[in-house]
Amino acid sequence: METIGGRQNMHAMVVGVEDLQAIAAFAERVIAEHPRLNVLINNAGIMRREDLTRTHDHIDAEQTVITNLLGPIRLTNALTDHLVSQPDAAIVNVSSGLAFVPLSGTPTYNATKAAIHSYTISLREQFKGKVELIELAPPRCRPS
Repeated sequence: METIGGRQNMHAMVVGVEDLQAIAAFAERVIAEHPRLNVLINNAGIMRREDLTRTHDHIDAEQTVITNLLGPIRLTNALTDHLVSQPDAAIVNVSSGLAFVPLSGTPTYNATKAAIHSYTISLREQFKGKVELIELAPPRCRPS
């Protein structure tokens, strides 16, 4: 919310992507409040280190999949009918350079971003002529 502070004509809304009812309510609200909405930016991303060399619980991995992969799939689905009806509509999916050159300590993050890459390619084909699909894949940043 701080990002939009003091900026005219910028709005922020928060939704929990793990809750299907919250996503439906969010989509309804955002369309009601912003009927000309024509861009969706799926920028979900949590990255947690995982040690796969020992048995462990999958809480971090499951939360990563829900946030990084299911979140964008669910939000895209909730807004599809609206976006298809808008002129110059676009969906921007943020993947990661780690989808292509994985970091061994973050396997589930890498996998979810690779899945977003693949999902974007499929969406691009299916939405051809209706909604522009853009993949943003920032490169891995190395600490200086």
